[in-house]
Amino acid sequence: IIVVHAMFDKPLVQPPVNLVGFFAIGLLWRPRLRIRAVPSARKGWLQKAGIGLGVGALGYGLTVTLQDLRSDYWVRRGQIMEYASQGERAYHSFRNAARIQPKKARPSMLAGLSANKLRKNPKKVLSHFKQTAQVEPNYAHLNGEIALALSRLGLHEQAYQYYRKEVGLYPLEI
Repeated sequence: IIVVHAMFDKPLVQPPVNLVGFFAIGLLWRPRLRIRAVPSARKGWLQKAGIGLGVGALGYGLTVTLQDLRSDYWVRRGQIMEYASQGERAYHSFRNAARIQPKKARPSMLAGLSANKLRKNPKKVLSHFKQTAQVEPNYAHLNGEIALALSRLGLHEQAYQYYRKEVGLYPLEI
């Protein structure tokens, strides 16, 4: 029972593009495949379509995996640069990660936070935070950061609305 549970558990806890997850799924389904001693010479159109779909899925999986690896590289590099007190280089690394994966909230949020620390143009900071808000509107403390950038632009009425939303989401952390 423990072995069967482990075989089902490992693929389920992995992200869908993780190579370990693909490997574990292969281990899970491998015993269920029938292997013929003599392969048939004819392949029907359904088998050919299945091979085409498999190749397409493999290509898509590799593309997504490479995109994740590139983005993670730039985020990690940005974190290292921040730790080394090289804020400008950290900002460029986070910005590169946000360009690679515009549909993920974390890289654009990190780019906005880094730009805010460097006292960059508030419009540039807001563009990063707005990109984050499009992906995930209630990302951790995003509304407070947008409010800070808006107040730096002198748009205090709009900033106040974002501050109120931040207080509503995180009443004990303001």
